[in-house]
Amino acid sequence: MSNQVYKVFEEVEFKAKLLAQYWNNFHTEISLHLPETYQPEIQELSHNLEKALSQLVDELRHPTLTLATTGTTSSGKSTLVNLLCGAKLSKVWE
Repeated sequence: MSNQVYKVFEEVEFKAKLLAQYWNNFHTEISLHLPETYQPEIQELSHNLEKALSQLVDELRHPTLTLATTGTTSSGKSTLVNLLCGAKLSKVWE
């Protein structure tokens, strides 16, 4: 991937971590003012946010591209995929 894409991914990861910090500060502050009955719901929200941010960071660090091609026999599908990948990766199906 190009350096520009990595920079965008790094920026999103930074913002995700910043959001987690903001949430933790908010969670700490709001918990002081809410009745005890709200605590399980707040904990669940915290857990779900942490899980979502973790998944986001994992996907940013390990991006996946799914590419599908269609065409007639010998129309250049594998050649195109190999060109896009920068290496001979796809198997030619005959």
